[in-house]
Amino acid sequence: MIVLIDGVKYHLLIPEKESDLESHIEENYEAIFGKDSIYFPKKKIKSKAGIGTIPDAFVIAFGSQLKWSILEVELASHPVYNHVFPQLTKFRRAIEDSYTRRHLTDFFYDIIKSDIILEAKFKQQIGSGEIYKAIADMVAEKPRIIVAIDEKTKELEEALKDFGGEVEVVEFKVFRREGISEEINAFLFEPIFKYKKQAHTISRYIDTSKSKLSSRKGSIINAVYSRFDEKGVDNVTYKECEELAKQVKPDTAFNKNHFSWYKRDYRIKRYSKKSTIKKRVKKAPVSYHEDCIRRISAQLNKVFMKKRRSLYSNTNDDTRLVCLVSKAYIKGSKKKVSYWYGFDPSHKDFLLEKKDSFVALGCGSADKVLLMPAKFFIPLLDNMNKTESLKHSHWHVKINEKKSHLLLEQPLGKESIDLTEYVI
Repeated sequence: MIVLIDGVKYHLLIPEKESDLESHIEENYEAIFGKDSIYFPKKKIKSKAGIGTIPDAFVIAFGSQLKWSILEVELASHPVYNHVFPQLTKFRRAIEDSYTRRHLTDFFYDIIKSDIILEAKFKQQIGSGEIYKAIADMVAEKPRIIVAIDEKTKELEEALKDFGGEVEVVEFKVFRREGISEEINAFLFEPIFKYKKQAHTISRYIDTSKSKLSSRKGSIINAVYSRFDEKGVDNVTYKECEELAKQVKPDTAFNKNHFSWYKRDYRIKRYSKKSTIKKRVKKAPVSYHEDCIRRISAQLNKVFMKKRRSLYSNTNDDTRLVCLVSKAYIKGSKKKVSYWYGFDPSHKDFLLEKKDSFVALGCGSADKVLLMPAKFFIPLLDNMNKTESLKHSHWHVKINEKKSHLLLEQPLGKESIDLTEYVI
């Protein structure tokens, strides 16, 4: 098979190893899954029976809601029933396990929090700073399982019918430019996402970014920024940009300082523009602490003074209180209601300094407040998910409302704890 682009021949290249095809797909993931998608590396997952499997990648895509995908990269030369089919079966079994889902949530969260640019992008897309909750809600939903393969065969189609689940297949073909020693490739595939605007009736996307120069001639910065748009700023190398610059202006003195400046300027312009839009529609943060404190003071017959954010003590400082609030999160057609809080180690230390200490959780408004002794609440932290980092650590406290009962999730334990008796 040959692809002809502007009179230049590109010959079909059959990948010798899975890793070769994986690297091409990773380089072009934004073209496959969408510009606002995030590509995550391999991570081992286990079924309830403890059987482990390692998908080739995970992808999170933004849209009307977050969606996640498990990606398996295969070669058509591999036996389907001996290799592909068992892998897909292990994926399906593994994601049914709540323990695996919790660990995937932590895995995604840690990677996003470790990258400032990625974290900013994620917050902009979800419209809030509640990254962990957004990921947890996403992982609770069934993922898309995607098989990327160099050729879609009849054997694969038959195997997927036997599999009985929804599996999407991306046929990803690699072409190599004729007559040049260095690797200049073109790729042919159907994108997973749908372009809002497509030229003419072309239904397949061919990436010739390594062989064709941007149409914005005469400007290095335009050519470089076009490449950033195509591949994502973090996926473009210095060598790539240097070659682009020389094609636009052969006598250019383009160097690594220019490359760093272009990346920084591109990020500032792209993300500051989005941030400005978000600021116009951003809702005020949930804050009804003081209303809760008035109810708690009346309940305990003590006057509480604020020491710092969420931390309170009475006038004699012999009673301590941590007061956290959450809005009501309503999910799905059944309108399930839940409340989320972040409980810090500093909160725990503050409460343990005094024997008479309490934890208060505002559930949607000051009309529904949980008031619990710290000695009851703190041991329950051992069965909650915790995010730990050098800068900030906290436990994820989640309460579900079910038939007028407030149930505290204990994901590392066995059952949720009914806290209804502590409502004041």
